[in-house]
Amino acid sequence: MLRQLAVYARDLPTPLAFEPFAVVAKEADRRAEVLRNFLPLDATIAALDTDWEDIQFALDHIATLTASVEALPEPTDRDAARDYLTVGQERLEAWRQAMTKYAAGKAKADTAAKVHALYGTTTDKALEAIYKDVEAEFRSYYRDINGDDESKFEAQLTPSLGKLGFEVDFYGKGFFPPGAYHSEGHQDGMGLCLYLALMKHLLGNQFTFAVLDDVLMSVDAGHRREVCTLLRTKFPTTQFVLTTHDPVWLNHMKSSKLIPAKSAITFRKWHVDHGPKEWKQTDVWAEVDALVAANEIRAAASQLRHYLEYIAAEWSARLGGRVEYRSDGKYDLGDLMPAAISAMNEVYKKAKVTAQSWSDNTRFDEINACHVTFANAVTQSQSEQWEINPAVHYNEWVNLQRQDFEPVVAAFKQLELEFECPTCGEHIYVVKAGKTKESARCGCTKINLNLKPKSK
Repeated sequence: MLRQLAVYARDLPTPLAFEPFAVVAKEADRRAEVLRNFLPLDATIAALDTDWEDIQFALDHIATLTASVEALPEPTDRDAARDYLTVGQERLEAWRQAMTKYAAGKAKADTAAKVHALYGTTTDKALEAIYKDVEAEFRSYYRDINGDDESKFEAQLTPSLGKLGFEVDFYGKGFFPPGAYHSEGHQDGMGLCLYLALMKHLLGNQFTFAVLDDVLMSVDAGHRREVCTLLRTKFPTTQFVLTTHDPVWLNHMKSSKLIPAKSAITFRKWHVDHGPKEWKQTDVWAEVDALVAANEIRAAASQLRHYLEYIAAEWSARLGGRVEYRSDGKYDLGDLMPAAISAMNEVYKKAKVTAQSWSDNTRFDEINACHVTFANAVTQSQSEQWEINPAVHYNEWVNLQRQDFEPVVAAFKQLELEFECPTCGEHIYVVKAGKTKESARCGCTKINLNLKPKSK
């Protein structure tokens, strides 16, 4: 109220000083704040004191202000009309300005709405065209890998609230999201097919490289060969880097010619700073030798056993070794090494029989000498194998010293040499015609053993 009186005092024809009102108003605010705080009580009591020094001066100003206001003449009808017209003119100008802004804003809004609608329509048409192309490729790829049970598979890809609307047919029962009725294996297959279809649409012939990191592990086993065929036939110019923990899937990729046998790389370990480490005999033997030199026999035995299991599996695969089937797919050294040795013995025996059938005594003697050397290496390795055999339940490793384990390492190094070509270093493998082993050879053909006897 006091501040409003100060405003009136300034607006009088003869303005009055407004400071007295301001001083009293400020003091009133201070006392009100003290009363709100309540504590301390002394300050509160002091605030209730009505003896204000400046209050009388303010009251005198109020009396003067009252007299000045009463002395003002009453407004005439002319003054009232003038004030009415002035206010009306001000409001008319404000209305005109507002209408001008409204018209400009409405024009912009109409233009923006048209642009938005045109953009939305054009975008939807473009996306629908892309989706139709991708949909056709996706449907074709999925039918290729699931032709046995979903040869009439259909899919619908549509724009949906800023994202992809993706629904698939379920045996003619209608269209549903992939996760509604299809198994996880089929969903993974859909994901792969959709990715390939999209990459083909976006990159075309420029789609030359792709990494599929263990994405096919849950694809149904019965469809894995079809996946290999799809990648090989539909994308002949694309280099795929495929990773897997499943040796069966690796064999599928090899047997279906998706990858050459030499293109497969097996990693034996990895480090967060240095990355993966490949199975290379030079690296493995160097690590084993270093552990033996440091007299860390337990670690050396573990490393050697691990490598022998890996390399024995490779020998068995190359030579057609017969390994007793395990449903869990876990084969150890006792399963793999005898199969590899037996397969190599069979190769030498068949090669000698073949040489005799052709009356090639010189060749027979050469093969027999190699067979004897191989047999000696096998005998030596088997006599040392107890020290690394995981089937032994108790080994007093603390009693095995460097000089005890060095012959073990030497025996298996020599055995490995008997499975490879001394010239090119490649492991010996058999060449088959159907299920018949016709020859055993290496990469450079320095070793080339005929396993097909002369017809009688």
